[in-house]
Amino acid sequence: MNQTPPDTSANDSAPTAKSTVESTSAPSNRPSIGHRMRITLLFLVFGIVGGTAGWQLQTEFDLQVAPLTPTGPGQPHADPDISLYGFEYAIQTLGIPPTHSSFTLAGLFQASSPSTSPDPVQVKAEMKIEVERRKKDIALRSNRVAVYLLLLGLPLGAALGLAEGIRRRTIMALLLGPLASALIAGAAGFLAGVLHTSTANAIQGYDIDQYVALMVPHFIAWGTIALGLIAWTLATNFGREAAQNLVTAALTGAILCSLIYVPASEIIFFDDPLEHALPGHPDSFRFWFLFGSGVLGLLIGNASANLGHQTRTASD
Repeated sequence: MNQTPPDTSANDSAPTAKSTVESTSAPSNRPSIGHRMRITLLFLVFGIVGGTAGWQLQTEFDLQVAPLTPTGPGQPHADPDISLYGFEYAIQTLGIPPTHSSFTLAGLFQASSPSTSPDPVQVKAEMKIEVERRKKDIALRSNRVAVYLLLLGLPLGAALGLAEGIRRRTIMALLLGPLASALIAGAAGFLAGVLHTSTANAIQGYDIDQYVALMVPHFIAWGTIALGLIAWTLATNFGREAAQNLVTAALTGAILCSLIYVPASEIIFFDDPLEHALPGHPDSFRFWFLFGSGVLGLLIGNASANLGHQTRTASD
């Protein structure tokens, strides 16, 4: 006798329906729109605060290394030490002596009028002096910009690290986050300054558009700082999606800083040419620091807000 096997289709479909209901009713880790807006605004405000602190430090630093008045005919300039709220020790640790001669050409070369003598030896000597002066100028400018962006990276990193600690709502993140982020962002800022000067000097010999020549060093600098700003969050939030969101936000911020800042600065500060892709007076520097810090704070804050309170790992 042939027996008809029992119908198990109902039993097979039951677990499927049950799992569907469970997956539908499972709580989502994605934060609400209101929460994301609050966190994004928090990062924006903290970014502007950090940029303002960096601009104030940069202004004080410029006062410390302002060109010195001559001490007398034929007398060399003094070479005083720089004192900047203890940051001179960080500058020295990074390989720059915290002295006046590390940041200015004043007194390093004796001014001389061009020779009218056809003596080829004298002409060759003057050309050599000019080459050395240009090399020294590039080195000192690199030192300056490196310190500028170091002084920006430290408070900006601390501010965004504190915002990340507030977002995560843990004591460890509140205490350790600002310190770790400040150190990483400060180091990234120092590197960004060196790369900024190197890039600006390297593209001077190419026949490219003036705006492009100014934008490229800014993209390199802001991109380096932005990666330093997200490093602490990446280290404490594991996952490919988190890395993609944060890196995309950092690079997008660097692109916006370079594309928007240059034309906007030339419109607002029309009497301040961006020589070597750098602003020339304090108000223009303030716009540079605050605009870049605000853009990075906004985009990094939005990416961090989308991580939720706790980022789940793949094993979860």
